[in-house]
Amino acid sequence: YLPDEQSFLSIDMDNIFISTLKKGEEGNGVIIRCYDVLGKNTEAEITLFKPFARAYHTNLIEEGKKEIPVKNNKVKINIGHHSIETIKLK
Repeated sequence: YLPDEQSFLSIDMDNIFISTLKKGEEGNGVIIRCYDVLGKNTEAEITLFKPFARAYHTNLIEEGKKEIPVKNNKVKINIGHHSIETIKLK
């Protein structure tokens, strides 16, 4: 049985919005795109419902990868004021 309610993902900061959750353009991976709406530098924690092994900070066109630590289906990312950030999960 499935729970009555369950989110694909959640974020712990009110000033950060998730704008995209999609399949990556290349390879197998999931892309999360988020942005700050209040003009504050923020460290945010994203939680996914399903386990993932690795997370990478990429640019908007999903190039370049800087690995981000993953712990208990959670990843922390620094988001600059009015910044758009892209994360690739594998």
